[in-house]
Amino acid sequence: ITHQIMSNSQSPPHEQQPALFCSIGSPTTYISKQDLRETVEKFLESLGARDDVLLLPPDFTRFHSQAGTITRFISEYYNFTEREEDPGDASTRATSASSPSIQIIPALGTHAPMKNEQIELMFGSNLAN
Repeated sequence: ITHQIMSNSQSPPHEQQPALFCSIGSPTTYISKQDLRETVEKFLESLGARDDVLLLPPDFTRFHSQAGTITRFISEYYNFTEREEDPGDASTRATSASSPSIQIIPALGTHAPMKNEQIELMFGSNLAN
C-alpha cells in the first residue's frame, strides 16, 4: 500500500495544490474489505475536516471496481450512514469529527438508471434506503 502526495506541475509553483494519490497492489494482490476500509479511512483522515463531500461513483456496470464499497465506507466515515458490519471485518471504527453535507451521484453516462436491487447490492442497504 502506497500513499503519495504529488503536485500539479501545470500550475505555477505558487499556485500548486497537492493532488492526493493512493495505489495498492498488483494484478495478483487480494485486497480484503478490512484492508480497503483501513486504507480509505487513513486517506480521509489525511484530508482533515470537510464541509461538503461530493462522490461520483460509477454505476452498476462497474460493480466489480469496489467503488460502491468505497462510497459506503466514505459515507460511514463521515457519519452520513450507520456502519454496516461486514463478515470477518475486525477493524476498529474510525470516524470523522465532522459530519459534512454529502451528495452521491452515480455516473450513469448513457446506461439505464440503476434498479433498487442494484443500488443496494453496490452501495449497501443504508445508502439504498
